[in-house]
Order: sequence, then structure tokens, then C-alpha cells
Amino acid sequence: MPLSSCDVFDTRISNDYITKTNNVSYQPFVFTVLTGLAAIAGRISNHIDRRIEAIPNIDISIPERFSGREDVIWLQNLSPNTVFPAAEYSWSEDQQRTIDGISKKLDTEKVTSELRLCKTHISSIIPVLDDLAAADTLIKAPALVAAYESYIESKRRLDTAEKLFTNTADDYDKKSVSVADWKNLWRIAQRYYESASCFDGQGHFGEEGTICPLCHQVISGNVVSRFKSVNDYVNGTCSDDYNYSLNNLKKLLKNVRTRTYSLKQIKIQLSDVVEETDLSVIEAAYAALECNATESIIREEYTQILSINLSDAITLLSNKKKVLEAQQEALELAIKEEGRAALQKQLTDLTCRKWIYDNKTFIEGAITNLKKKQALSKTRPLLTTNRITIESNRLAGVLITDAYIDRFTYELKKLAPSIKVKLEKAPSQKGSTPYKVTIDTDSGIKCKPEDILSEGEQRIVALAAFFADATGRESKTPLIIDDPISSLDLLYEEKATKEIVRLATERQIIVFTHRISLLVGMREACKSAGIHFLDHYIRSTRKGNGVPDFEDEYAGDLKTQLNGLKNVVRNIAGGDPDSREYNDAIWRSCQTFRKCVERSVEDILLLGMVHRFDRRIMTNGKVLKLTRLTIDDVKIIDDMMTKYSFTEHSQPIDSPPIQIDAYELGADIQSVLDWIKSYNKKMN
Repeated sequence: MPLSSCDVFDTRISNDYITKTNNVSYQPFVFTVLTGLAAIAGRISNHIDRRIEAIPNIDISIPERFSGREDVIWLQNLSPNTVFPAAEYSWSEDQQRTIDGISKKLDTEKVTSELRLCKTHISSIIPVLDDLAAADTLIKAPALVAAYESYIESKRRLDTAEKLFTNTADDYDKKSVSVADWKNLWRIAQRYYESASCFDGQGHFGEEGTICPLCHQVISGNVVSRFKSVNDYVNGTCSDDYNYSLNNLKKLLKNVRTRTYSLKQIKIQLSDVVEETDLSVIEAAYAALECNATESIIREEYTQILSINLSDAITLLSNKKKVLEAQQEALELAIKEEGRAALQKQLTDLTCRKWIYDNKTFIEGAITNLKKKQALSKTRPLLTTNRITIESNRLAGVLITDAYIDRFTYELKKLAPSIKVKLEKAPSQKGSTPYKVTIDTDSGIKCKPEDILSEGEQRIVALAAFFADATGRESKTPLIIDDPISSLDLLYEEKATKEIVRLATERQIIVFTHRISLLVGMREACKSAGIHFLDHYIRSTRKGNGVPDFEDEYAGDLKTQLNGLKNVVRNIAGGDPDSREYNDAIWRSCQTFRKCVERSVEDILLLGMVHRFDRRIMTNGKVLKLTRLTIDDVKIIDDMMTKYSFTEHSQPIDSPPIQIDAYELGADIQSVLDWIKSYNKKMN
């Protein structure tokens, strides 16, 4: 048989009632429909979004030669409402023959190719002429001529000094001339002589009759020639003058070369412009300009540059330029003649039209995709949940809110009238109507219930919200309550117990608790209300936790329970004393017997006037009977409580294990039964 749905109350749900907004658990079916519609709308909306994203965007790439034309502007603004103008952009064999005829008349490719080549040639010749003119000017410049003459003179002087040194210097001088210290010695000696040793009337350093500043010998004869040659070579300015004039000439020659194109560039640019014989004249001129200005060929380079006749090359290229310009004008004039512009326009129009026709399928596909996206997008306004939420709020006010809040107020008044809280409706969303518990204050200050109420107060308020929620549904499903009086004081516990029993008149109530006081209180309340009460025990064993046990150890006739226990022990006695099952059964029977002995204090010894889990004390004229107690009455209970205390209390590790067999336990049970019989007889 399938289980029905149940209302469940536990610690987690209790906290949710206090700290969160919650929907009514069992609301009218219309709210289930509205919430379901909102969820379905959300799923459909997400599905539509995915379908829209899956439709590709087709961009029409218009060729650059057609961009800006009026007949293609509509392709740049495609929309779902665009209709491909099939009649306007149809294509036939006659139109194709028209294109072919216009192309032959214009011969567009040949004309434009020649014009393009002409422009390229002219643009390449202009800088060539400019560079040639600049080079011709530089070659004839006085500065270049003067630099060359200075170079020749400094070269001559340097050669003379080297020759004199070679002819007059001794072997030691020729060997030492490459040593820097040796050269510095000569320079220092000259400066010293000129500044310190040269007297009036005496000659300069190294002349006839002078004294060497180093060895103090008189210089005369062949030594004079040696001194002069070495001094001119080491201390003279011939070398510095030569290097300066050489570098200056190289710089000017380099300036001539860098102002021109390379010979390779000239050949490439002029190969299709001038005749081969004319090109050789220009190549010869440029070949001379490209000579490397090294010292070994500087004289030949200069001579070659001076011999170049650039005027012929310049004249040749200038004339060719005029010819090409005339050709360009002729080509431009040819294009303008015979209505070529109109033909060109007609050709472009037809070519554009044919391109659109060739891409008809592609364009229609783009329009179709836009229509699909538009159709899907139009459904979005139909899927918003605003109207569902509005209708849910309206129905909630009519069908739920007032009744739910009234039920909560009623339950709270019965359970905890002093606690100032109230139930309010929270903002609705997607067809759902949540509620929340708030602090009811006159100051208007918003406080969280969990920050103000104690743990017990939160528990009793949560119970009121749960009862109000659960009793709102039409079907009478069971209520399952887990430890309802956790953290409650005696007053709240008693009121919660009574309300649970009251609800039991309308539906089945299942309560889980470890509080014996709640068990006893509910049993008495059910008895007073005439409600069927059934208690089941769950215990822990060596086999595990949650083992069901249907023995009522805290209610019922004590003698009947002891007789039943005696029969159980009698059956155990037939088992194997060394087996685990035997020991487990004995242990459990000892526990039960201990609880029966505890109850005998309440039900037998004190004549039922006081019970541990009952707040009432009912004497009913029984107190005087207690004077009939004897020491034996007290001792049997005390002995049994002490003997079987091991079942309720932990034993020291070093204590020997307590072993009671079935026969000993059965004898003790019979002793208590005998005492009960005699005690009742004495008290009646």
C-alpha cells in the first residue's frame, strides 16, 4: 500500500520557520498550477533562447567595387520584413550577351593595364631625373674639386716625407718607427729642446751645430740628415693633413652616391621604358657613381666621376618622359570617346545585378534566419511571469493569506500568547507566495526573530507556524513531529502536549521523543480526551541502533508486566548459557526488571500518589496508610535496586563482570511479585 504524504516537523524545519521565508506547504491546487506554469514558462524561455542562439547570423559581404551603390544598400539593412525582389534581380541569356558585348567594346582590361603601366613608368622616372640632376650638380661643385686637389697635395707631401725617411734613417729608426713609445720620445725631445735648450742665435731642433737634448752631442754631417728625416716623419703634419683631406673627399663622394638609386633599381625601373642602347648609357653613368671609395682607388674613382657625362642621360630620360605623358593623355582621351563612360556604367550595373542574382540563395537564407529569430523573439513577452505572480498574489490574499495568518495567530495564542510575533506575506515571485515570521513591535523597528527570541521561544513559535501550515490543507495527512518539546520549559511543554493531542482528534499524530515526561503527559492527555494512544520503543543493542521494542515499561499494570517478564525469562532459561543470544536476552530482561522495580516505588510502595513524570500529587486519603510500612518493605526494593544497578550505570574497568543467569533472575522476579501481593493485602 503506498504511503500518503505527511507533514513533518523537526529541528531543521523549525529553524526555517524562524529564519527564512517559506511557502505554505499545502495550498490550494490553483497555486500549484500557477507555480508550475511559471516554471514551465522559464524552461520554455530558456529553450527559445537556445534556439535563437543556434540560428546563425549570415552577413552579406558586398564586393568593394559595388559598395555605396543604391542597388545594394538594401542588402546592408536586411530585416525579417525584407523581400528578395526576384523580378528586379532576375538574369537571362540576353543580359549575359549584353555584358560580353560591352566588355569587348571597352576592352577595359587592356586599356587600364596600359594606363597603369604608363603611370608606373612615369612615377619611377621622375625621381630618377631628380637624382641625376642632383648628382650632376654635385659632381661639378667647386667643393668636390677643391677637396680632390687638397687630397692630391697632402698625398704628395706624405709620400715625400716617407721617401726622405726611408733614404736617410738608419736601420734602428726603420725598425722602431712602428713603436709608439719611440715616436713619443722624438716628440718630447723636440718640445723640450724648443722650450728649454734652444738659446738665442742657435738653430732649431736637429739643425747643423745644435745639441741633442738627450745625449748632448753636437749634431753635424750625416746626422743632420737623419734628424731631419726622422723629425719630419714623426713630428710633421703630413700624415694628419693627408688623413683629413682623404676623409673629406670620401665624405663628398659618398654624398654623390647616396643621392642616386642603385644600378639594380635603375635597371628594373627603366627596362620597359627605354631602348637597350639608351639604357646602356644610363647604366654606365650609374656604374661610375657606385664605385667604392677606398684609398687604393680614390684617384681612379674621382677621375671616373669627373669623366661622367650625365647631361646625355638626363636629356634621354626627359625626352622619354614627354613621350609617355603624351601616351597617357592619348589613352585617357580614348576612354572618354564614343560614350565609354555610359558603357562602363551599364557594365557595372549589369555586373552588380548578376552578382546579386548569383547570391540569391545566400541572401534569402539570411532573410529566413532573421524571420525565424523574430518569430521566436515574439514569444518572449508571452512567457513573462509577472501576470502569474500578480494573479498568485490576488488569489493568495483571497484563499490563503488571511486564513493562514488567522490560524497562526490562533495557534500562537494557545501556545505562547505572551510572545509578540506575527506572520506576514513576503514579496511574491514566479507564481510563489512565501510568508515569514516577524517581530511584532509598535516602534516599527525591524528585528530578526532569531536575534530576539530565546531558543525555547523560537521552538514554540515554529510549532505554531507548523500547526497553522499543516491544518490548512484539505486532506487529513499524518503529522510527524520529532522531539517537539526540545528547549521548552514546563509551561510550553504542557501547552504543546495539549495542542498535539487536540490535533490528534482530526488526524494521525506520530511523535518521536526521548523525554519520558512528554510520553506520560501525552498518554494522560489522550486518556482524558478519549484518543487512542499507542507507544512504541526503539532501543540500541549490540546489533545496532533503532531496534523496535513493543514493551510498555512506563505504563500499565506492574504485576502483569512482571508476570510477562517471568515467562520471558523462563523461555530464555532453555537456551545455551554461553551463547551471545542468551546473554543479550538476560541483559535486556535485567534492564526491564530494574525499571519495574523503579516503578514499584511509585505504584506499590507509595500507592501511586507520586509519579516521576507527572506534575500532580494525588493522595486520595492514602498518606496515612504509609504508616504500615516496615523495614522489610523498604529493604526488598533497596536490595533489588542495588543488585540490578549495573544495567543503568557504567562499571569500573577493573570490576569483575556481573553475571546473572535466568534462574536467579526468575527467582528475584518471583520475590518481588510475592512482596507486591503481601504489601497490597496489608495496605487494603
